Amino acid sequence: MRFVWLALLALVLAGAAFLAWLGAFSVVVIEERPIGPFVFAYRELTDATPGDVGRITAEVMAELAAAGATELRPLGVYAPDGSAQIGVAVGGGLEKLEQIADLRVRQLEAQSGLVAVFPWRMPLSYLVSYLRVNPAFERYREANGYSVAPAWVLLDGDTIINMMPVAAGS
Repeated sequence: MRFVWLALLALVLAGAAFLAWLGAFSVVVIEERPIGPFVFAYRELTDATPGDVGRITAEVMAELAAAGATELRPLGVYAPDGSAQIGVAVGGGLEKLEQIADLRVRQLEAQSGLVAVFPWRMPLSYLVSYLRVNPAFERYREANGYSVAPAWVLLDGDTIINMMPVAAGS
């Protein structure tokens, strides 16, 4: 029986260590600072699932890279109604974007925003980031009288940058 308890304890500790590595226990620090600008190439989704987001991001990244676009970083814009624009921030080769079918391009203008950074370890990091950052954004918005706005999520190397434009309350 002692072996079973030790095995269970080891399993719980390994799970806790894994969650800590993903950032599940990290303190979420929110800063108000400028966000953007980004040239954003994307596809629309009405109901985005994590699987759809990963698949569409990979497709758009591959299509843009094949067309010759450069400085690509995964970026998603998530509306409060559950719809999403899934794509990539593009740094170079913008003239090559026109040749890609059903790809929309727009400028996310520089503006004041809320920012929370989170570690990128693996695709599961996005879920952990969402579960930790969104409630923190909500509390911060409510405490400061800001309205709900679409969330921007940018993968920049080994960091997930969660952003939300600051919108004065109504």
